[in-house]
Amino acid sequence: MWTPAWRAVTLSFPNLEKLAHAYGYPYVSIKENAELEQGIEKTLGQSGPVICEVFVSMEQQFLPKSSAKRDAEGNLSARLLRDMAPFLPEEEMEMLMLYPRKK
Repeated sequence: MWTPAWRAVTLSFPNLEKLAHAYGYPYVSIKENAELEQGIEKTLGQSGPVICEVFVSMEQQFLPKSSAKRDAEGNLSARLLRDMAPFLPEEEMEMLMLYPRKK
């Protein structure tokens, strides 16, 4: 069965531990929630630059994120960075803003 090329591509990253050592930087790895506190303390306890790699599950959502929004007529418009997905109701945004929003 033929598979489109875009489906066959997998996302990969270089081995950051090897890169850190190649450049002479300390490396810290956090692979589980239980390692988080100790890993952050170890990272912040370093003097100078350090590479701290934090692994997340494949299901991890990265929110908020910049996204376009569709209006009632179906038109897409780019949003400002302060108005990121998932979008808040207009009433809540108005309540949270320090200055009135430009319409």
